[in-house]
Amino acid sequence: MFQDLGRDNRLLMVALVIWALGEGLWLNIRQLYLVELGAAPEQVGIALAIEAVVRGMLPLPAGYVADRIGPHRLMIASFVLGIAGPAVMALAHSWAWVVPGLVVYAASSFAVPAINAYALLSLPDRDAPGIASRAVSTVFAAYYAGLIISPWVGGIIAEAYSIRMTLWIASIVFLLSTLVVLQTRAVSPQPRPTGEHPTELLRDKRFLSLTGFYILALLTVQIGFPLAPNYVQEVRGFSFQQIGLLLSLLSAGTVAVNMILGRVSMRWNFAGVLVVNWLALLILWRIPGFAGNMLAFFLLGGLGTARVLATAGLAVAVHPHNRAFAFGIFESLLSLQMALAAWIAGGLYSLTTGHRLPFLVGLLTAPLAIVLWFVLRLGRYPALAHQETRAAASLD
Repeated sequence: MFQDLGRDNRLLMVALVIWALGEGLWLNIRQLYLVELGAAPEQVGIALAIEAVVRGMLPLPAGYVADRIGPHRLMIASFVLGIAGPAVMALAHSWAWVVPGLVVYAASSFAVPAINAYALLSLPDRDAPGIASRAVSTVFAAYYAGLIISPWVGGIIAEAYSIRMTLWIASIVFLLSTLVVLQTRAVSPQPRPTGEHPTELLRDKRFLSLTGFYILALLTVQIGFPLAPNYVQEVRGFSFQQIGLLLSLLSAGTVAVNMILGRVSMRWNFAGVLVVNWLALLILWRIPGFAGNMLAFFLLGGLGTARVLATAGLAVAVHPHNRAFAFGIFESLLSLQMALAAWIAGGLYSLTTGHRLPFLVGLLTAPLAIVLWFVLRLGRYPALAHQETRAAASLD
């Protein structure tokens, strides 16, 4: 299954697994760390919004650069920068001083478009039917595989010692991941046709329509996610260890949904993942027991798959020499959408004593995105339809 990915993608997968082992220790309980250090729900929402805005500032220029000099150097730089983020947060003694660490770590994600482009450029056979969707979903399934156990372990460490301890351990794990990614080889950028400027992508109505749809669709389900760990702690009464287990199940769900829907027809897979996330919000809202919440978080892992499938859809909708730039535009807009979702979630969360409004908003809006997908789906996007036809032919 991994042979068609090539040596460097397999190394990248190992690096991503290790990175996720460190990230999972603390990332999904950073909201609780902010509360521990004195932040109110509105302040948590603001901190996460700042983090998301910073995360959205750099991918676009980074993608532009990656298409010209190649993605490898940018990928290495992002790994190195990411080591500092949790270390800065571990030194904080008030919630406001956690924000600079969140900013540093968010800035390190500037190379996500470069990593996507690197994965596609490192394929031994870049023209194999359906390879873009399979490669992106498989490479990033490795990242989510690393997150299966680390949130649970992080919950145990936070319960026994502190969240601060998880941050120190994460910095060390990130260093190990960086040492692995340093073993990957550079790849040349895709040649650009003479006279073509990358900003022409910004006038591509097909690309802009598809990107706009993905951003709005993800917003509908994302609103219910930012304060979900706070919800299960404050309303359900779950411990750090139980929350860690739930977050591990979330990552296991992402791996499972990635591997299933990543191989389903592109005409149906994105709508399918929206349905999965809608069900997750419904269960969080209606079923209070721990078993029900385990199922909800497993299904909520579809959020990660939705992002991967959107990236794969864009990969086959644009020319290879503009892919990193296209991914950068998408990642920047996605981060701004996540900032908006965090801000909305923080405001909605405090409006009722039951703190269920973020889930209700997602439940009401996600069906509209599902309907819109069937209005806009691949008949409007010839490049995607052509890819779909080639992939189907390869399976016959």
